[in-house]
Amino acid sequence: MIKFPKQSKPRIAIDFDMVVCNKDQNLIEDAQESLIELHRKWYVIIFTARTDHKQVKQWLQEHDCRFDEITNIKPNNIAFWVDDHGIRFENWKQTLEDIKRLDSEYQCMKSLTNSKKR
Repeated sequence: MIKFPKQSKPRIAIDFDMVVCNKDQNLIEDAQESLIELHRKWYVIIFTARTDHKQVKQWLQEHDCRFDEITNIKPNNIAFWVDDHGIRFENWKQTLEDIKRLDSEYQCMKSLTNSKKR
């Protein structure tokens, strides 16, 4: 994990893959500008499952993306998470409805992807 000096700004965690960087290693639309804007007020933590943080740091710097820290360990004291796989929890009834709806969309996308591979 790359550590940076202590921060006084509120902390926001942003997933790297499919939020900042797409599967083709290109910048997601508006990600760079959004990270610059967020970095003015927030301590930006880039969260990734990747273990090579130096490669992630280099990619972010090459794309002029502002951040304070990179980690693959769930950070503490986070005000907000930005993630492509998140489900907003309000209550369990709504959460289960969201999961069912998203699962239906996921199954549809999965079947389209599988049909393209044939």
